[in-house]
Amino acid sequence: MSASKIVKLPPLVDVHVHLREPGGEHKETWDTGTAAALAGGMTTVLAMPNTKPSIVDAESLALVKERAKAGARCDYGIYVGANESNSLVLKELVKGEGDGKEEDMFCNGVSSLKMYLNDTFSTLKMGKVESWVEHFKHWTSDLPIVCHAEGQTMSAVLNLANLYNRHVHIAHVSLKSEIEMIKLAKEKGMKVTCEVCPHHLYFCREEFEEKKEKGEEYGSLGRMEVRPRLTGQSDRDALWDNIDVIDIFATDHAPHTVEEKAHDNPPPGFPGLETMLPLLLTAVVDGRLTLQQLIDRLHTNPHRIFNLAVQPDTYVEVEMGTEWKIPSAMKYSKSRWTPFEGITVKGQVKKVVIRGAVAYENGEVLASPGSGYNIRSFKYGTTPPNPYTLPSSSPFPSSSLPLSPSPPPPLKKLTTVKQLNLDRLYYLFALADEMRVLVKRGVGVCGGKVLACMFGEPSTRTSCSFQVAMQRLGGTVININDASSSTQKGETLTDTVKTLACYADIIVIRHPSPGSADLAASAVHIPVINAGDGTGEHPTQALLDAYTILHELGTLQGLTVVLLGDLKHGRTVHSLARLLSLFSARLILISPPSLSLPPELMKELRDGGVEVVEGGEEVGKVVGEADVLYVTRVQRERFEKEEEYERVKNSFVVTPELLEKTKEKMIVMHPLPRVNEITEECDSNPKCAYFRQMECGMYVRMALLAHMLNKA
Repeated sequence: MSASKIVKLPPLVDVHVHLREPGGEHKETWDTGTAAALAGGMTTVLAMPNTKPSIVDAESLALVKERAKAGARCDYGIYVGANESNSLVLKELVKGEGDGKEEDMFCNGVSSLKMYLNDTFSTLKMGKVESWVEHFKHWTSDLPIVCHAEGQTMSAVLNLANLYNRHVHIAHVSLKSEIEMIKLAKEKGMKVTCEVCPHHLYFCREEFEEKKEKGEEYGSLGRMEVRPRLTGQSDRDALWDNIDVIDIFATDHAPHTVEEKAHDNPPPGFPGLETMLPLLLTAVVDGRLTLQQLIDRLHTNPHRIFNLAVQPDTYVEVEMGTEWKIPSAMKYSKSRWTPFEGITVKGQVKKVVIRGAVAYENGEVLASPGSGYNIRSFKYGTTPPNPYTLPSSSPFPSSSLPLSPSPPPPLKKLTTVKQLNLDRLYYLFALADEMRVLVKRGVGVCGGKVLACMFGEPSTRTSCSFQVAMQRLGGTVININDASSSTQKGETLTDTVKTLACYADIIVIRHPSPGSADLAASAVHIPVINAGDGTGEHPTQALLDAYTILHELGTLQGLTVVLLGDLKHGRTVHSLARLLSLFSARLILISPPSLSLPPELMKELRDGGVEVVEGGEEVGKVVGEADVLYVTRVQRERFEKEEEYERVKNSFVVTPELLEKTKEKMIVMHPLPRVNEITEECDSNPKCAYFRQMECGMYVRMALLAHMLNKA
């Protein structure tokens, strides 16, 4: 096959993908990973469970399902992970729940069980054969057991599967001895299937060692690290010689950043979602594969082995024979490198259609975050599952948090969002995700620590959420009310915080004067958090706002955010606008002329490259563009004259009629309290996220306290 031609392929599935979210969003997210999948011609991906937290019980599964629902651009499935103690937990978990409604899931939305039996980038490795047995005994026969099992471990797993008459799927086979063992097992009638990754088909250890000797970048140790490791030429040849034994091609897409791969102790893994199909199409053009063999291993067999429903009105168009060279980094994955750099391929993805909608075309992902479905959804007409019982036990210890091995150093103060960068944001968001899962079990990491809450202005949500956050972390709280403190006797702010520093380990302060939190932080040796300094900033509100947007919409990148209301005095708006500037947001400002955004902040945002649109006073004309409508109250306490407040207090009111003009996937937020700027009739609209926003605040403030106290 030499001439270029367009070929239409059926829905394609990558059964082995690591999307890193939650816990590793700097490497990949549901948004970016599924965008990469579409660019690589995949219409469905199955996501592995070695996230942080790992997907090992109902709470962690619910968290990942929520993130996937908000962020996925293509359809998806979710693995659960086996550990030494959760075989009965998972047995109950996959019994499912619901009564057949579209939002319910067959097997509770789970695609398969993953057992890690050899060393890899995971905390889920199981070393005890006794625990393997428990999972083989209890796991549902409706779904396969997928094993990371190499060499002798694979032999032991095959014997166990034979004893229990269970189907087992072996992930990323790489050795000649392994593929020959699987071939023999199949000939004996055992229920075994397997997958192979493109990097084991295209690379061998000797070639990388030659590059290393020449000093080429891709011969560096970090770029070589993958599990299973790259093997010898004879192993690679054996895989090609046994194509008929291989059931599935899968990427084992395992992204890490360029910086991580250049480290002295680099994590193992290669990105691969955007390169697998072009590499395999090249093998078809070169005569090493037939087109039918490719379709069998990316469509027919994945659907059969994993019991997947076929997506209706879904197909992939590729151009075969078109030559292009793989660049140093592919367009959509966050990893920003590829081990296949420089390889000339002879096939290209042109178009992906999912359920009748164009999701990718001519190099551009068109599907929006959240448009993907869980492949176990009743939208696909699967049989309703039986009710299930929420497990009462948990494999997570209550006294520790399984977090990233390299967290940023603890903040000494948080008085402005300018002290936050992307790395710290994603770390705090990942930590908040862990708090969301662990809060129901009691975390206890801040036992013995004392939080001093010093509020010189009224507060309900901020004050209560900080207090509850500290209590859920196992610490205690002392409250200082301005009306009953020594400030009424003339004590200065600095003397007050110096006194509190004698009793407490961390201070949260709200004060009516801009800059007061910085003044307090400079006076003491313990961490200080700004809970609002007059009309200045409210950085923890911006943190929880951004976390809410990420959870609700699946991304923070490139959103259109309409800021509505009192933009002059609204410290929440000031902090959020600065924070969103890190994510290329487009801001549309709607306010009375007397309450417009301060000119110095406007200049700061525009100088930083933020697109700021002054929308005047006509919210109805711009609300249809909004991914986020962020509403603020007109703050009576900031006006010197009552008549000035009365003149503008009802300038904008969000009503159900206004929400009818918004796009299907958007959210309405409000830092609260509200007066009458959002009618209560709006509260039942699922787009209105302001009370969910408040719950997110507790998780974010738990994460921040644990981080700043160096207890995470």
